[in-house]
Amino acid sequence: MPADATEEKAETSGGLPRIGWLRGFAVLLWCLGVSCLVYWPSFDNGFLWDDHALVRLDPLIRSWQLLGDGFRHFLFLDAAAANFYRPIQRLTFLFDYHLYAFAPWGYHLTSILLHGAVAWALWQFILNVGSVLHLAKERLAWPALAAATLWLIHPLHTSAIAYIAGRADPLAFFAMLMAGTVAVRTLTYTGRSAFFGWLALAFWMLIAALSKEAGLLALVIGPLLVALISWRKLIGPLVAASSAFAIYLLLRLNAHSKTLPADARLEADPSSLLRAVSEYAGLLLAPMTLRMERDTRLAEGADTAMIVSHWVLVIAGGLLALGVIALLIWGFRKQRPWAIPGLLAVLTYLPISGLKPLNATMAEHWLYGPSAFLAASLALALAGAPRPFPVRWQRPALVLFLLYAVFLSWRTYTQSGIWRNDRVFFEANLEQGAETSRVYVNLAHVEMNDQNWRKAAAYLELALENPSFRRHARISQGNLAYRLGNYERAMEFYEQAWTDPVSRVKALQNIAQVEWKQQELDPTSRLLQASRLEPDAWPSRRRLVQLLLARGELIWAYQELADFIEREDIRAEPWLLLGGVFERMQRPAMALEAYQRAAGLDVHLDEAREAIQRLEGVSDRTNE
Repeated sequence: MPADATEEKAETSGGLPRIGWLRGFAVLLWCLGVSCLVYWPSFDNGFLWDDHALVRLDPLIRSWQLLGDGFRHFLFLDAAAANFYRPIQRLTFLFDYHLYAFAPWGYHLTSILLHGAVAWALWQFILNVGSVLHLAKERLAWPALAAATLWLIHPLHTSAIAYIAGRADPLAFFAMLMAGTVAVRTLTYTGRSAFFGWLALAFWMLIAALSKEAGLLALVIGPLLVALISWRKLIGPLVAASSAFAIYLLLRLNAHSKTLPADARLEADPSSLLRAVSEYAGLLLAPMTLRMERDTRLAEGADTAMIVSHWVLVIAGGLLALGVIALLIWGFRKQRPWAIPGLLAVLTYLPISGLKPLNATMAEHWLYGPSAFLAASLALALAGAPRPFPVRWQRPALVLFLLYAVFLSWRTYTQSGIWRNDRVFFEANLEQGAETSRVYVNLAHVEMNDQNWRKAAAYLELALENPSFRRHARISQGNLAYRLGNYERAMEFYEQAWTDPVSRVKALQNIAQVEWKQQELDPTSRLLQASRLEPDAWPSRRRLVQLLLARGELIWAYQELADFIEREDIRAEPWLLLGGVFERMQRPAMALEAYQRAAGLDVHLDEAREAIQRLEGVSDRTNE
């Protein structure tokens, strides 16, 4: 909306209408209750996929002593490298771990309640933006609540809520919506109130950026909202955004990260970008086929029907994109309030559109934020409609709205249950059309764990039909051959995996295992080599230490543990093993100190506490 069209209104406004605390609390309870209801099946879900790396394997969530270290490390410490700096997400997992240890239902409860809080923040955002643009309060109330509720129950968000690892999305966009609300409210502040408003704006901007990379858009959205409504008050929000960005850069640039593989991101061609637009639109209106894996690129060797379908979707996406652009231009020219959140929806869509290479061409949870601003735009369009809705159409419209809400709730309820475990999740994705190499490989792992060798082999063969994925499946092929007792074939696959820097350490460890099984060769040199390739990686160092302890090489094991702790003193397990080494070396005082350090680094490490009690009991008896 042109600044000059609303400048005078914003300046002469008597302030934003107050939202009574009782009304706000009632809406918050409504959002939290509805969120719990539609996501109820999630409470029976376990940990799966990236949940293991972000929760079960992350040492930085196990003690408040490691709070600062959580801001000094990227995600996925013991997994494949990822360029994700999200300390706020890790902070929420730290909170969960203290309350629930490794009980999945507690983590799901936090995600579900957070989703309800985001819907409440969306409601607040709609009311505040609508009020500052002088929409009647009585016309805003129901559209704002209806839009927030429909967005809340939409099944497109299940991959961000029912999936624990997806929590970065609600965290980032809760902060982004709060930043937008604060930015709008600062328009009516003066003096000291304006200063504290800018501080609050900088805080929410920083929280959004530290929650997910897409949250950096909050640094743009806050000042942009102010500029579109009253550009003369832009200095404060710009200072707030600059301060938040400076702090974010300071934290990120000083954090430890890993080098990403060269092929970690996918290049998307223009046709796949436009096809994603049409597919996203279809999912927003009729979310019937929901799945984690999607690829909007035209598959190699596609038949005529697939080619025609692809280009129909591409053309539809192009027309839809042009229509949205034209509608926004018209909306700003006519000074329509809905144009502002509509622009924000487009702005938050651009980073996930594929213009910049990402690790996928399309993902449902990426629409979490853009769909919220789209819902806000629709609410403001309804509230600002020049003509009231005809009375004779009000009842049919209400019936249609309720039926659609029931449909969305049912889809969310059923979809949230597929995250129960790895088998249910990957088989459900396969049934919904996610016939991708990653899904096949993960299903092969599930079948191997259940000793269904034939099914595992079949899934691996399907995964290998994608030439670009073959080198990633070598370890899995080797594991299957090893479990079947075909050690020569397993060795071939592991040696091929050795040539890939990404899988080199794992390949060396598995080669050592095959050589021991096949020829009874000492695996120590192989495991030592693997640990030296990644000296800061605990999984490879742990395998070496465990072998040394099994062989009674206590001095060597001590040296390896001491070297690793000196490099990275953030894990309880090295201290726990070190305590065991000291006990075996008859040094109880040093063992007790090591166990105490382990207990301090993991508040739920019962093994360390039991060892402490045992050693303290021995000490007491000795003193007597």
